[in-house]
Amino acid sequence: VQLTSAAAGSVYLGREYTPAFWVQLKSDPFGNDGVGQTGVGINWAGYQTPSPTGNGARSSNTVGYKTPNLGGLTANVAVSLAESNGQGRGLGFNAEYAAGPIYAGLGYEKITDGTFDGQGVVNVAFHYDLGFVKPMVYFAKSKTGTNGDVSNKVVLLSASAPLGNGVLKFGFSKVSYDAGYDAHKKVGLGYNYNLSKRTKVYAFYTQVDNKDNAVYSVSAAGNKFSSFAAGVRHNF
Repeated sequence: VQLTSAAAGSVYLGREYTPAFWVQLKSDPFGNDGVGQTGVGINWAGYQTPSPTGNGARSSNTVGYKTPNLGGLTANVAVSLAESNGQGRGLGFNAEYAAGPIYAGLGYEKITDGTFDGQGVVNVAFHYDLGFVKPMVYFAKSKTGTNGDVSNKVVLLSASAPLGNGVLKFGFSKVSYDAGYDAHKKVGLGYNYNLSKRTKVYAFYTQVDNKDNAVYSVSAAGNKFSSFAAGVRHNF
């Protein structure tokens, strides 16, 4: 449920993506979609938002507010209320600036008073659209484990570029854990070709090096694997 005013901003209630999620999503050139994506599970460095229906990037029982656009600057704050499974109370906010070729974002999320007490994430991003290519830099630091006693970090260097009648996408991510070893490195490359405004064909390729920690359950720790996907998408 949402009530919006162009002058006063938006108030919303219910199950919704947390404020920090938007900074992450806008920094993944694959849009958290397909085999090339880095996604929330990676770009939040192992942290996931707890909720009664499973962990991810959305919180239940949320009360949130987003400011109107003030010359490209917006801010979003939200509180999610705990339920009986002890996931705790979530507090999150973001500040985003998007004007001309520049995007800059800062997000924050923390859990208190529950099983996941002390866990959370901080992320920052900066993009600059040069016209022929848009480079993007993203960094996140999370707190996981009991009382948030484990720190994880992720760096994503990515870019998108118009090419012919489509968009070329690239991303390189690296996750580091508190213990001092690399969990994984991932490279993704993809191309979307637009057949029309609503239909496109795509091809994605990715390679993952799991190092000492198996982030991906399809491959054992220390292994490398690659994936390829191609298809057609139509938006109704």
